[in-house]
Amino acid sequence: MSQRPVILLGAGGHAKVVMDLLMGSGRKVIGVCDPNLARQGTGVWRGVATLGDDSAIHQYAPELVELANGMGSLPGSQSRKRLHLAFRNKAIALPPWYIRVRC
Repeated sequence: MSQRPVILLGAGGHAKVVMDLLMGSGRKVIGVCDPNLARQGTGVWRGVATLGDDSAIHQYAPELVELANGMGSLPGSQSRKRLHLAFRNKAIALPPWYIRVRC
């Protein structure tokens, strides 16, 4: 298992659960990216830095970090899948053991 630091995508209810799982498994979460937190100017969320919106991820070398998709999903919504595919296509690691995407 990788021990690269993790950036969490999203800051809603599902992201809280993903954050708890990451922390509980000893993973280092270096920050959260969420457009709403960025717009509000929130500097810290649940004890980790708010890095900005999703574009903030590009400040990090893909081989040095992993992403955790904290975006929840509602029936018929494709937002979570689009987010996953956008970063996967940029070769940024989205480990499958805590990422589940319905195709």
